[in-house]
Amino acid sequence: MVLIGLLYAPFDQPTGQSRIDSPAFRASAQLASLFVMLVLVSYALNPAWMWMYYVDPLTVSLAGLVYAVIGLYALPWIAGYALGLELIRRGRKAWLAAILVSLLVEGWLLVALWERYNCLANYLQFQRSECQPLIGSTAPLAIVLNVGGGFMVLAGGYFWWQLKRHHPRENS
Repeated sequence: MVLIGLLYAPFDQPTGQSRIDSPAFRASAQLASLFVMLVLVSYALNPAWMWMYYVDPLTVSLAGLVYAVIGLYALPWIAGYALGLELIRRGRKAWLAAILVSLLVEGWLLVALWERYNCLANYLQFQRSECQPLIGSTAPLAIVLNVGGGFMVLAGGYFWWQLKRHHPRENS
């Protein structure tokens, strides 16, 4: 989510009003919202997978789920956008370095959690090592992640293109 916040910061144009009025902020918010919708659909399909089998989803209250969405998705996105604004002010290299660090951390997490990421099971099945691989699966979660992920890349590219077309500093 930090990455989604960072991506659109170079296009931020203060309107004299709130930053929320910026087209860059709105584009970032739209992409972040798409991601959260993908998260919620994935949670509905396999809550144990979404907790990476560390937490039994039957023990999570609705309030706990709301707290997790805010803490793991909304706040990191907002922090990424704010960080992006500051870094782009300092120069494009600082902003690009933050993008790179964000990608490296995401890659490291994927590698570190691969055994859990590539496992389709419920909480008890995972404890018994009864997993079906996610990669290559036609399970609903795998389809949602593939289609949703592809759609997010397309939407993110479209938002980026729209902002680049209308951003005078980027076109000169």
